[in-house]
Amino acid sequence: MALHRLTLKAALNKYGPLFSNGMTVEELVKSISNDEKVFTKDEVAEIIEAIKSQQPSPAETAEVKPPSPETPAEEPKELPAENKDEVAEIIEADGKAFIVLSEFRDKNDFSKIYTAGQDVSHLDSKVLQSLVERNLVELK
Repeated sequence: MALHRLTLKAALNKYGPLFSNGMTVEELVKSISNDEKVFTKDEVAEIIEAIKSQQPSPAETAEVKPPSPETPAEEPKELPAENKDEVAEIIEADGKAFIVLSEFRDKNDFSKIYTAGQDVSHLDSKVLQSLVERNLVELK
């Protein structure tokens, strides 16, 4: 029987970073097997597969890394009024798409990577404004 989605999510949150930081699959299996939850061999295999499937390739992680817990998140910089109006007009543009210029990760879900050339017009207007200001996205 498959793990409950919340149990799997908790295991991914706990053990995914260990794998990302260089722990081998064998070490990860041993660590998960010794977990206080007492996972079966099948459950350990399910967790390992989920961790491996959510991990980006080394090329993707080389350029974009999530902020470390010690580093506070930067506050968005205020733009001069004329730039704010310009960005607001861009966001309201009809029939055009916001295309990723430089790869970045979703700030709420680090496993979600937006790649160059991808259309991100579906994102919230405030998020789009921030991305345009940081030259990560442009209107085409």
